[in-house]
Amino acid sequence: MSHDANIQAAATIVAAFVNQKQSYSFMDLPMMLEETYKVCRDLESKPKPYQIEKGSTVFREYLVCVIDGKCVKNLGVHIKRHYPQFKTFQDYLSAYDLPPNHPKVAPEYSKRRSEIAFATKLGHKK
Repeated sequence: MSHDANIQAAATIVAAFVNQKQSYSFMDLPMMLEETYKVCRDLESKPKPYQIEKGSTVFREYLVCVIDGKCVKNLGVHIKRHYPQFKTFQDYLSAYDLPPNHPKVAPEYSKRRSEIAFATKLGHKK
């Protein structure tokens, strides 16, 4: 939204509030407009990334989500479950300038799953 659109949205919201509320002070209107404008302005921005040093999102046992800072074993599932605005994992990567070869799964977790698959002969004909 543009600056003018945010002002218009804030004015519309405050006007609707004032129409519904019976008692309020006209002295509060400037503050209400300013606070509502700030919310409208902030709504249009993408989620702020959790403050993480660049390149420190991949560890042996876990991956760190740059949106919320959570340590997860399967980042692809975490993103899909908690952030539906990202249709694909690539959308998440591009939104936060992560490299296209960024892993979806923690390296140790992937290794353990692979060992289990080999041990149980998963995918082999009996």
